[in-house]
Amino acid sequence: MNSWRRDFHLLWTGTTLTQLGGSGSIFVYPLLALALTGSPVFAGWVVCAGMVPATILYLPAGVLADRLDRRTLLIVSAGVRGVAALTLPLTLGTGHGWAWLLPLVAFVDGTCSTVYATTEASFVPRLVPPDALSGAIARNEARFHLATLLGRPLGGLLFGLAQILPFVLNAVSGVAAAVLAALVRGPRGSTRGELSFASIRTDLRDGLVWVARHPLIRLSITHDTLQNFLMQAVGLTVIARAVGDGVPGWLIGIAMAAGGAGGVLGAWVAPSTLRGRSVRQVLVAVAWGWALFAGLVTALPQAGALIGAFVLYGLVAAHTNVAMVNYQAREVPPELLGRVVSVDRFLSMGMVPLGALVAGYALPAIGAEWTLLALAAAGALWAVVLTVVLRGLPAGVPAVPAPAAAEPVPA
Repeated sequence: MNSWRRDFHLLWTGTTLTQLGGSGSIFVYPLLALALTGSPVFAGWVVCAGMVPATILYLPAGVLADRLDRRTLLIVSAGVRGVAALTLPLTLGTGHGWAWLLPLVAFVDGTCSTVYATTEASFVPRLVPPDALSGAIARNEARFHLATLLGRPLGGLLFGLAQILPFVLNAVSGVAAAVLAALVRGPRGSTRGELSFASIRTDLRDGLVWVARHPLIRLSITHDTLQNFLMQAVGLTVIARAVGDGVPGWLIGIAMAAGGAGGVLGAWVAPSTLRGRSVRQVLVAVAWGWALFAGLVTALPQAGALIGAFVLYGLVAAHTNVAMVNYQAREVPPELLGRVVSVDRFLSMGMVPLGALVAGYALPAIGAEWTLLALAAAGALWAVVLTVVLRGLPAGVPAVPAPAAAEPVPA
């Protein structure tokens, strides 16, 4: 096996394990909080503690990924996450459910996950040669959707068997990911040198300035941000409407999970369907695809139609991610990639709670149907604006082809 194939296989396997363990445990943090204290307020604080790092730490994580040895960051972040998760089974196993540990462990978990995810995204283009990068990125996208699809029900199942089991899984997966990252042979070394407050501030500024000066990167990040905002609002509204219509909870769960299944399928076919397409073409297509999804869930409340619509959403989201990650990996200088990835994730992830909040206020004010109609109209308006703006970009703006033919990545 070629050296890069071995390294990528190790990294992919470790990341799969840590995403599976993380998806399983993050779902049950509030369940354990309620079991230990019976307080919904405390459970809310635990969830908040886990989400805060993803909201505020992506930008600093990008600086770390660009300035320090990325392999070392992967080892430390995965290892610390595993050790932190292990404290919960140890305390619960002694019969002392130390509830105060929950928000602390959730915060450490979220922090390590943020650092690991940013570092891994900027590390893959340095491991994989350009002619195999498309296949590697598509496989990473499939991994994310599959881990999310399987991790949450697995976490719920394990919690039902014993409260400590989801956190045992998270601890084992974190330590395993750290060990596998340690076995990766290259590339090694810091890319930027020593850290200081001044260097962090300068690095953050340089990353933001680079994004602001590159129209296609800027537009793709704007699209990600708006799509995440609208999707969170649509998801909450669809659930509220389905509950009001008397749709069984298990059927609502299947409809939501269909997005993950569509994501796996989309990641699998993306290298073929995107081959030879320019980034401009991809952005326009996925924007209109999202508008179609929003229109379908607005017009067709039946459960079967909702399942089909969420499969479409998963397909669109996977194509968006594969194309844009490929474009960033090929266009962004390696020494800036961590910061560009972090800007994208900081803005797009920051919209997740805001989208749900807006829907929460809109539902009692105007009802589910009008809320969905407004969200679908916003999606269509963005598709029109994006189409016009992209057509108006000067010819000199690069349009690097989205995933070209890729050498297969080892299974």
